[in-house]
Amino acid sequence: MDRIVHALDPDTGEVLNPYTLLPDADSSTLEALTWRALPAIKALKFFTLSTRGFSKREKDRVADFVREVADVRSYAKEEQENWLNKLWCGDLDAYRDGDTTEYTETLKAIPREFLARCRDYALLIARGSGRKPVDPAWLERIETEFCDAPYVKKPQVSGEEGIGVVINVTIPNMSEGKE
Repeated sequence: MDRIVHALDPDTGEVLNPYTLLPDADSSTLEALTWRALPAIKALKFFTLSTRGFSKREKDRVADFVREVADVRSYAKEEQENWLNKLWCGDLDAYRDGDTTEYTETLKAIPREFLARCRDYALLIARGSGRKPVDPAWLERIETEFCDAPYVKKPQVSGEEGIGVVINVTIPNMSEGKE
């Protein structure tokens, strides 16, 4: 089920909830309740992981987004948080190594009706506590990633320019058996 990207009605072209199509699928799971917004949720989690990390404040922002876009009231807050913790959103190591394909495809899959709110929440996440100015690189990412035609730049890796190290070693004088 987690690999289904879209389920379409062949007659109308309407996007359907895949969790209602299979007889064994449980339509009350968090995946089933959030299916339409799932790409937006994954994109926000990925953005969070690749900027501020997924600590309590950031996790709460993503959880607020989930509650806004899906009716998940039947699940306790702790259950929602556990689900968010386990939700696969992309290969962060591959992204850091310059492979932006998976994240770009997730961004492209965000339904238009969630895009503006997703962008708003990305900005809330980037602001953090609001005590410091938002990193301009994060603002640029929000504008270029959370839009109709997302473009994801390869991330800048700190220390990419290289670090020189000089080691001074004193070698004892071993000639003539003396140190």
